[in-house]
Amino acid sequence: MQAARAFDGYFRSVIAERRVAPRDDSLSALAQAEDEGERLTERETLNMLRLLIIAGNETTTNLIGNGMLALLRKPDQLRRLREDPSLIPSAVEELLRYDPPAQAFFRRALADCAVNGFELRAKDNVVLLVGAANRDGQAFDDPDRLEVGRAVNPHLTLGRGIHYCLGAPLSRLEGRIVFETLLERFPEIAPLDDRPRFRGGVVLRGLRSLPLRGRRARVRSAQALPGASGGRSAATRVPPTRWSNPATSIYRPARPRQCASDRRTFVPDRSKKGGPQGSAQLVSKRRVPIRGAGSTARIAVDLPTEIRRGRSGRGS
Repeated sequence: MQAARAFDGYFRSVIAERRVAPRDDSLSALAQAEDEGERLTERETLNMLRLLIIAGNETTTNLIGNGMLALLRKPDQLRRLREDPSLIPSAVEELLRYDPPAQAFFRRALADCAVNGFELRAKDNVVLLVGAANRDGQAFDDPDRLEVGRAVNPHLTLGRGIHYCLGAPLSRLEGRIVFETLLERFPEIAPLDDRPRFRGGVVLRGLRSLPLRGRRARVRSAQALPGASGGRSAATRVPPTRWSNPATSIYRPARPRQCASDRRTFVPDRSKKGGPQGSAQLVSKRRVPIRGAGSTARIAVDLPTEIRRGRSGRGS
């Protein structure tokens, strides 16, 4: 409740500002939206912002975390995706069904009615358990099985009708890109924790964190680099992958070294002028060691997280 009040308090002032001096942004479009002379009320605008900022962010984060955990627990399905990446779009749909990021919806009856023998009166509040509906044996073949190639998948995770998720295309796109990138970049991924913890809550279902161990794919082919003398080929240099979030920032160096006293791992800081000898950086505040100087590293990923390419200060 405190966070909700702080959210509303901040955006009330911003909404008022955008109505007077609009800018080229989505908030100004909401504040200035008009239909037959009527505008959204302040409450309606705040609710729309909650939908865009909270529902559009946390649910996709949970899709990625829950989906990755489900694949790790079903290695046959993970192997099938690696062998046939064209199944990733259908796998995203199946992961949305199998362990949905939102487990329940709330609705209000508009009129007196009966549902499966239960009498509902107008304005009664109704809780729809999406997680249970997605395991309905009358709608799905073998509903408790994860099947990345499932052809018929009428799941309800993204809603139906006028309540269908506005961000469904974006959520599907983000899920597809993340799983494609992870499986392509890391030929081996394994969990570091057999029992990762989920955050509490009735509606949203997501992991507190998902620590992983991964081996990055090696570059086997040689390509001609721009400026190479005589057109001779040289090994392609791939910039290190960076897993970044406020709690953990891990770089994938060539030679990590470990502090013998407390097992914290330090790596050369390539972002500083002077190259890898200039300074060292503590890569895990949680003291998760990175093992080995070869191609295997221990990776700690706290959700929500963003995955982006890191760049070396030496032109990698």
